[in-house]
Amino acid sequence: MNEPQKQHIENILTLKQVILSAWSFIKTIILHFYVWVLLAAAGAYYQYTEHKDDVKKSFVAKLSFMLNDQGGSAGASSQALMMLNKEFGIGGMGGGSAPSEKKLVELLRTKIITRTTLFKTATINNTDDLFINHFQKIFNTPIKDSLNKFENFTSNTIDENDRKLNTILNNIIAKVGGMINVQPSSSGIITVTMSSTDEEFIKEFLEEHMNSLSEFYINRSTQKLQENFGKMNEKLDSIKTQLRSKEEQLASMKDKNTLSIKAEDHVSESKLMRDVALLGGMYAETVKNTELTKYNITSQAPLLQIIDTPTYPLTVVYISTNKYVKLGAIGGFLVGIIIISLVKIVRDALKEN
Repeated sequence: MNEPQKQHIENILTLKQVILSAWSFIKTIILHFYVWVLLAAAGAYYQYTEHKDDVKKSFVAKLSFMLNDQGGSAGASSQALMMLNKEFGIGGMGGGSAPSEKKLVELLRTKIITRTTLFKTATINNTDDLFINHFQKIFNTPIKDSLNKFENFTSNTIDENDRKLNTILNNIIAKVGGMINVQPSSSGIITVTMSSTDEEFIKEFLEEHMNSLSEFYINRSTQKLQENFGKMNEKLDSIKTQLRSKEEQLASMKDKNTLSIKAEDHVSESKLMRDVALLGGMYAETVKNTELTKYNITSQAPLLQIIDTPTYPLTVVYISTNKYVKLGAIGGFLVGIIIISLVKIVRDALKEN
């Protein structure tokens, strides 16, 4: 038998020994199951007795809403607006893709909406302050320990280049986001719940959070319409300026030509009269189109219709000691496995000797 064959046989024997040893350990653990079962029970009982008084009361604020898309109600006004878009070369008036509940669910979880709400003012515990400052006071966020002289956030506090402050802000946003749960349904109704140990904070925050979502969503949905409305206003101001200038020129020329009998003088006057009439017509038409655009913005803006709002007293949920009991059971189980394994190793060593 050559050397490679001997090495191959040795490898097979070694693998067989490993498998047999592992199976022996498993059988031993199974046969002595009462050890780790007793220790797991003991660990669970110990944790229960240690934390049975640690039951915490948590409040749950619940709000539900649905999207009421008014985009199709404009009817004839939308068609007329599309025609004047072609006439004035402003471009499409669409506000983007069709609104959807999925977008709203995703938006509720974004940092930008949470951050917007955190920097709004609310009265909590008879104190007027930003939500973010209420949060750090109620939940003991260690902002003052992290920053030397920093005490509270203000609406102008955040600097994009301030890494330390932005890290703290992101941590608070993450904690607040962890309190919020969004649950859509097939009927189109979206339910938002927020849980915390402070009843007043979550009620006020959740209601204002919905306002932030509504403002952001409506502004983004009508952004193109708003831009076009601004362009129409600029066009209106331009025509108005030209019209006034021509009217002043015409009035001045009429005063000069009152006693004139020259046809040459009246030709210029007639030309100015035509210009004034043309600009007057353009001005009236642009005013009408601007008002139509304004109406279209209002009629096509999506509406978030609130169905249920949180009211006092909020639902109370008690956080039990189940977590500690499970940890104790797992700890006892692992200790039992370790003890059984050590006893087997010692016995096997003694047998070999």
